[in-house]
Amino acid sequence: MKDIRETPNIKNNEIYSFYEKKYRGQTDDDEIFYLSGINYVYNCLDKLFEDSGLKDKCNIDGKLCKLCCQKQEAHVSKAELEFLIQSHPDKIMGWIDLAMEHGKKDPNKCGDLFFVENQCRIYPKRFFICRAYMNLFNGESYCPRHDNDEILTGNVVNNITDTFYYFIDKLSEINKDKYFGQITPTLFFIQKSYKNNDHFSSLKQFVKSHSINKKWIKTSYKVNYSVGLLGTVEYSKEYRKNVENSGLISGKSLLKIKK
Repeated sequence: MKDIRETPNIKNNEIYSFYEKKYRGQTDDDEIFYLSGINYVYNCLDKLFEDSGLKDKCNIDGKLCKLCCQKQEAHVSKAELEFLIQSHPDKIMGWIDLAMEHGKKDPNKCGDLFFVENQCRIYPKRFFICRAYMNLFNGESYCPRHDNDEILTGNVVNNITDTFYYFIDKLSEINKDKYFGQITPTLFFIQKSYKNNDHFSSLKQFVKSHSINKKWIKTSYKVNYSVGLLGTVEYSKEYRKNVENSGLISGKSLLKIKK
């Protein structure tokens, strides 16, 4: 992709300022500080959605709708995936097993990896894209909420999102190979398995030997995750337009997040 967002200027960003003032003194390790910030953004978004009455918007007839999980394999920042496995080291082997099984499928005919039996296997640590797709963008035509104008926009959303991008961009500066770009969870965990396997010298050989669909190798993108809200230039333009055309969600929401 040619068009990418610049790293956000967060000088006057209240969401980031609160995190920095409260947690900066607890560690002098930048990598830990920014990686932990991803969880802070998750918590801000969850609180915002709850205060705005959107917590259960994707519940239909008492069950969580999973159309977006079934229709597409999400691209996630490497930083989020690293945060996920570092937060749950006891589950990494189980996720690798899921990925190895899922990797035999065609990525263009996805079928979900994590959403099983009406629950996400990694909830409540859902990725940013899951939270954004549910509440910050109307989604695709198959989504029951499409064009219903049930999304959140405004300065609070802008500040939270920019803080998220800032954490990822700063992590990419620390270790480009580890954090730069976006990738499907399936390929990410397959790569983890491959790197822990001494019997093969290349990922292509590993994929072939384990009957994994070779198309998965192409699902890793060496681009800034800050391309846009959901990873595309088009979404970024739509997101910016929504933010520019609206004011604060409410001062009350921001205050509740900061408590």
